[in-house]
Amino acid sequence: MESTCRKNNRHAQFPGRGVSAVRLMTQYQHNRCGNHNIPNIDTVATLRHQMGVIVLLLGTLLSTAPSLTEAHHLLGEYELDCDSTFPCPPKLQRRIDLWVEVFSKYRKGQVILHDSKRPERIYTVMDVGLNCSRRREPHKIKKKRKQIATQLRQVATKLEKKHSLNKFESHLAQMFKGEKPSELRRAARQIRCQDGNRDRFAEALQRYGNYKKMVIAGLRDANLPTDIQYLPFVESGYNPMAYSRVGAAGMWQIMPRTARKLGLQLGSTIDERLDPQMATNAAMQYFKRSYKILDKAARKKKISSNTSLFPFVITSYNYGITGMRRAIIKMGPDFVKVIHEYRARTFRVAVKNFYASFLAARHVARNASKYFPDTRLNSPIHFQEILIGKSTSAKRLSNLFDINKKQLRQLNPSLTRNVWAGRRHVPKGFMLRLPFRNQGYDSELKKLAQLPSEKPRMAESDYRVRHGDTACRVASTHRVRCRDLIAINGLGRRATIYVGQILKIPGSVKKLKATAKTKAKPVKLASATSLELKIVAKTPIKSPKKDIQVPLAHAPGELSPAELAKAFGIGEDLYVEVLPRAGSKIYRIRIEPEETLGHYADWLGIGSTRPLRELNDVSAAKNMRIGARLKLPIKNEKQIKRFERRRISFHRSLETQFQEHYRITGKEEYQVKRGDNGWVISKRAEVPLWLLRRFNPEILFRPPQVGEIVYLPVMESRKPS
Repeated sequence: MESTCRKNNRHAQFPGRGVSAVRLMTQYQHNRCGNHNIPNIDTVATLRHQMGVIVLLLGTLLSTAPSLTEAHHLLGEYELDCDSTFPCPPKLQRRIDLWVEVFSKYRKGQVILHDSKRPERIYTVMDVGLNCSRRREPHKIKKKRKQIATQLRQVATKLEKKHSLNKFESHLAQMFKGEKPSELRRAARQIRCQDGNRDRFAEALQRYGNYKKMVIAGLRDANLPTDIQYLPFVESGYNPMAYSRVGAAGMWQIMPRTARKLGLQLGSTIDERLDPQMATNAAMQYFKRSYKILDKAARKKKISSNTSLFPFVITSYNYGITGMRRAIIKMGPDFVKVIHEYRARTFRVAVKNFYASFLAARHVARNASKYFPDTRLNSPIHFQEILIGKSTSAKRLSNLFDINKKQLRQLNPSLTRNVWAGRRHVPKGFMLRLPFRNQGYDSELKKLAQLPSEKPRMAESDYRVRHGDTACRVASTHRVRCRDLIAINGLGRRATIYVGQILKIPGSVKKLKATAKTKAKPVKLASATSLELKIVAKTPIKSPKKDIQVPLAHAPGELSPAELAKAFGIGEDLYVEVLPRAGSKIYRIRIEPEETLGHYADWLGIGSTRPLRELNDVSAAKNMRIGARLKLPIKNEKQIKRFERRRISFHRSLETQFQEHYRITGKEEYQVKRGDNGWVISKRAEVPLWLLRRFNPEILFRPPQVGEIVYLPVMESRKPS
């Protein structure tokens, strides 16, 4: 009885009606739950009569009020378990309430249309089996959004002219009680769509059981608050194989550029972002660094002793440490003030909701038995690690340890698709995870050490496309099947290639050695503008029986074969440019998206970024601008080849991962707004920066002009295999 009485029951105030029913219900709750004695028989009879009146009144009200999908504007209030480390500011309460219901109440296919700045204003909940989309909103959702916006403007006009309102208009006006009509017009421009997430959260809870102990141990070792364990519910749903539209990967959704800074390896063989343990260790480094930097900024603004910086630290995981540092410097270490008053180009709704969604996820996960009574957490994953002493194929390891490849892949998610397809080997020194067993794997390891070395089943080389080349002509020159070359490069049915594109050449080691002399000679680095569509080469694909006829016309918004080839074709701009200067040579490149000075040091084999900074006169505190020229400290031709090979492999891995999760179905125009640059457009449109660069080669080399048209790829998710 006591716990029931503590619940905060909210009662809908229907437009145009009295509140006698609510008062009667309040009186009943007061008599039932207050500090009164048990009522006598006469009181009980009176209450029963009053409850009968309530039922009749509620029946009348519900019959005349808008349906729940039209009038579900009142959120429940949730009693959160907050503390001084992760406070729940009252002014953020309604944002948190919204996210609690997103995670626990509404499922996939249900969308909530609400006010982006006042989340308690829920205009409608649509159960239409559709998802929200910023760029290509489904017609039904778009139509409903416009309808609500029109109604809000109409109510504003009627209020100004003191005209009467119909029932639904009265319902809308009630949401803005005490506000000026201008507030309704403003709200008409800030209607936000939010997907339900209940079913995804239930799945996340199950996976949470696999990694909970490991994550908590990592947080304790790093001396960080253990409640950070709830952040992956927001980031990835605790899915170690999650991959976002902008290229973030793994349980902690780490971007490629950030991965290198956190010490994670990312290449054609290994992507450590997908390994839960390694990614967790990297995330811990991030949080410690974020707290240190933000604490230093806050102390300059005279932070009070009872102010927690962890709301800023959590938000920085979405917005970036530099962005939150600027916010603190400008607004002070007042988190609520920053959320409501700070203005910046990318400080948008998703950033403002990030901490609120974290608190909501924490609340729902802590109370999982209440919100998801039928969901059970998985058991922790038990494994043991062995050191691989020689480069070995996944097939050999599967046979030797008598473990099917699927289970081996689940235990070793950092190994890329190339390893499981046989194009790469598990590298020497890799810590392989195997199912735990008491007797260990000593005998198998001894046998592995005695086995002869393996050669790759399908080695690869790189070839730079020249004028006059076609895909099948290149395949013939390298003595491989045209269909294999088309498949490994993802060229599509028309097999379009362009001059300067770097193709992967499949084949055995023997074939590659026999045809090594056919490789193209190095050529001068092409400028971005040289890769125009006019120089593409189309390959007619023929089957043994008949030619495949493909129409050349393209509907508006569709990609031409040439554009698709450019979108998924590593270009020659990744090669080192050699410039003769006064008896010596200067080696330089353009900085591409996701690259860091740390990458260049690794690819050059110089260990430190100091030689790069000294050669380019760049301080350690300054970041290099994407598109800028960078000189390289190169000593010999061997170093150039190593650098180019590793750079190409890195960018190819980004491309391959994207293609595994998304397909491009077309393109659309975007008109540049004031304050836009390549990074801002990438973030706003949820397009990887490297892919935006492929569609708009010059966008990173010069600031786009206001009103200029840039092209954005239209992407859709692939079904998981």
